[in-house]
Amino acid sequence: MLTLLYLLFPFWHLESPEVSLELQPLCPKDNPPLMSKANATEHIERDYSQSLCVFTDGSKTPDGATGAAFVTPELHVTKTVRLPAHVSVFTCELVTIILALFGLDEFRPVRDTIFTDSISALQAFTNNGKKTSKTYLRDPEALYRVVSFWHFRFICLGAQSCFFFDWMGKMEQHESQSGNVTSEEEEAGDEVSEELVIDDPDAEGLDLNHSRIAKMENLEQLTKIQYLCLRQNLIKKIECLSTLSTLTELDLYDNQLTNVENLESLVNLEILDLSFNRIRKIEGLENLTKLKKLFFVNNKITKIENINHLTELEMLELGANRIRVIENISNLTKLTSLYIGKNKLTRIQGLETQVNLTCLSIQSNRLLKIEGLETLVKLDELYISHNGIECISGLENNVNLTTLDLAGNRIKRLENLSHLSQLEEFWFNDNKLDVWDDVEQLASLKTLRTVYLERNPIWYDPCGETSDPSYRRKVLIALPGLEQLDATLCRTT
Repeated sequence: MLTLLYLLFPFWHLESPEVSLELQPLCPKDNPPLMSKANATEHIERDYSQSLCVFTDGSKTPDGATGAAFVTPELHVTKTVRLPAHVSVFTCELVTIILALFGLDEFRPVRDTIFTDSISALQAFTNNGKKTSKTYLRDPEALYRVVSFWHFRFICLGAQSCFFFDWMGKMEQHESQSGNVTSEEEEAGDEVSEELVIDDPDAEGLDLNHSRIAKMENLEQLTKIQYLCLRQNLIKKIECLSTLSTLTELDLYDNQLTNVENLESLVNLEILDLSFNRIRKIEGLENLTKLKKLFFVNNKITKIENINHLTELEMLELGANRIRVIENISNLTKLTSLYIGKNKLTRIQGLETQVNLTCLSIQSNRLLKIEGLETLVKLDELYISHNGIECISGLENNVNLTTLDLAGNRIKRLENLSHLSQLEEFWFNDNKLDVWDDVEQLASLKTLRTVYLERNPIWYDPCGETSDPSYRRKVLIALPGLEQLDATLCRTT
């Protein structure tokens, strides 16, 4: 079929695929991988939530092993192939995209998005294949033909589908001799796992981080265990814990868990970390009444529930989930730290009884207003960046704040801050401040030592393209006591 289409449609007559590099600025090469991943993931979840997302990558290891892989998490579809050692990384990237296209054909999605970290591959598409050197298909235009063919075929089927190829930086750091293989791919393929072996039954602590353990077993030998760390393994089920009543800390960060279960015997547990798994519901914590720290970062949780009985809880971390409402925590009066950033919250509410809260992180949500903080008189740190807030208000009772993060909002004026006499750190970059006189409002805050104002209108030159050379001098004249402005320390005399 493809051969027939090649004959019927010369590649220069085929419709060009849509190519976007919008993620490139979010994932510069000098960024830490985790930061690039967070930036790209946030962008993808916001703008491509209705698309079927496919992630592709090709690589060559130092010993010459070359491979290509793609993964579609939503459909649990993966594919990895080993390529000849002489094949270049560029060719690997192109072959990976072709694999993804063939893989998509089986599902015929209504709208699909392919992500790749190869800018050169995207440039090859935009040049109609003219600058694509000899590929694995041995035809300079072959890749472009295949890409355009699939775009054409989906339209003919009435699916109204088009491909958006986005450069997404280092979404994952893969290590595999057959190329880049994610945990999703390993799960679908033949996993190479290790048995959990106990060397010292009398050990009080056991750390088996990144050991490719797929099953929790043989733990009944541990009669004195207090600390158990099984981070970054391949565990799919919590089990074999019924005899570990002495355990005070359990770390199952970054595994493949889908349910919270079999924790009933851990009556002395104080710290539980289930972050970076695939958990959709908070449950199974009925007997863990001594918990002080609970982590559910980066799961698929939609509701805060089944934790209101954990009255000893001091820290609760629910960041990067799908929570829409702060609820069911009224009994957690000992809570001092609440992290609930990167969710889907539209209001700050349900915190009336959290009178001991000193740190609240509620970044990257959908908030339009600062509210619901009246009873948080002990609040020391407030992180509320990357929302849609338009004015500073609602902080009248939070006089003990030392750190206030309002970056990445839509605020135009600096106001209602003069009563924050303890403030030391004020992060206000990437807002809409365009009045220089407002900066002087911060002069009354005698303890203020660090301020971020970059990428506000006052930061730009008159053309609005680069920073104003006089920006830094003006700020330091208005605020001579600063020790740091933006990311740069101030000179001391």
